[in-house]
Amino acid sequence: MLALGIDNGDGTYTRMYCTPLDDGTYQYTLNVVDSDITLAVGFKGDFDLNGKVNSLDSTKVSRYKVGNFEIDNSASLFIGDIDANKKINSLDSTKISRYKVGTFVVEWDIKK
Repeated sequence: MLALGIDNGDGTYTRMYCTPLDDGTYQYTLNVVDSDITLAVGFKGDFDLNGKVNSLDSTKVSRYKVGNFEIDNSASLFIGDIDANKKINSLDSTKISRYKVGTFVVEWDIKK
């Protein structure tokens, strides 16, 4: 599952919503107001941004919440926010763990 977002330049991201198409794919629309934007693309749950979602991501989310793991970019916060509530919390860690063992499905956040 990919996560797509726009870096707002202040440490936050704006989630890009998609439109499902009849052929089973999704269409994203990006309105560019400022040419100095950053687009984040990563696997949902890949908190350490190494290209894999695994138990280390869940552990690092838990460690981040108690101050024992630092991140150097806001993309980790966007991609690690599994439930899209704009917060990294223990539920995100749990959902990443459950996703890896097959008891949770990461779904697209589709809105028009």
